[in-house]
Amino acid sequence: ESKNAKVWFDDLKVTHVQGIVTQATDYYPYGSVARELKTPEDAVYRFGYQGQFAEKDVETGWNHFELREFDPVVGRWTAIDPKAQYFSPYIGMGNNPISRIDLDGGYSRLGAWVRSGFSNNIYESGGEWGYTDAMEGEAGIISHFGDERSMLHQLDPSTVGNWFFTFGGPNNPKNYDGTYNYDLHPQNISDKMAYFHDKYYDEKNAVGGLDLFLNTSVINADISFVRNQLQIAGAYASQFRPVLGGGIIYVPVNDPITNTPLTLKTGGNALLQGLGLGIISTPKIFVHKAFTNGPRDLFPSH
Repeated sequence: ESKNAKVWFDDLKVTHVQGIVTQATDYYPYGSVARELKTPEDAVYRFGYQGQFAEKDVETGWNHFELREFDPVVGRWTAIDPKAQYFSPYIGMGNNPISRIDLDGGYSRLGAWVRSGFSNNIYESGGEWGYTDAMEGEAGIISHFGDERSMLHQLDPSTVGNWFFTFGGPNNPKNYDGTYNYDLHPQNISDKMAYFHDKYYDEKNAVGGLDLFLNTSVINADISFVRNQLQIAGAYASQFRPVLGGGIIYVPVNDPITNTPLTLKTGGNALLQGLGLGIISTPKIFVHKAFTNGPRDLFPSH
């Protein structure tokens, strides 16, 4: 049977041995050294800024990665991107070094996402990002880190954003092989009308202003586009309603794509495109209707 008993340690010793910090480095966002302490001074540590095995060139200050060299002073690679991820082949970490890394000079996570057509088919393997896609005329899924053959069917990011929204302008998003890409989602209801119109043109092999002027096989698409865009512009204007006695009240009309009230940019784009395409295509529609069915309403409501 045990009993409570007081115990004294008369010779208790605690020894604290401080570890030696061999190197401590603070970096600026793109990898330039802000402050560094090393023991000894000439020690070489090859796992630095990106946490990847890399050597720093003493003469130039560049970091040697597996696929190319990186200049941390300007935040750019010194050779072109072997994976062709961004609009510039020299961009480092997608211009976002705080949340993106590029372990070997190839794909970053953002780059793989862009090159996959903004899909969820990206993955990490061995510290490098890549993506998978199903290629036309190929059996199954291709898994790659930038195979040039499969790149042709991927969205070229440099072709995105050439108009107010994604679609409807003179230069729609394209793949690297020059074909139009419709993987991106329309940004609003006006953009969606442009998406449908442009896709229909592609199905009819109608391209450019000449077909807009002359191609009668796309007349129905032109009429629908003009009518829908002008209705959207009218819906935007209807949000501002005069009241008796003066003044205006705002009664929002929701955009079914964004689920937010129609904006000036959406309404203005709809008006611009509706009027513009209507003016350009009216002679073609008038002549076609006159010779086929006789005079009719150029833009019927049904």
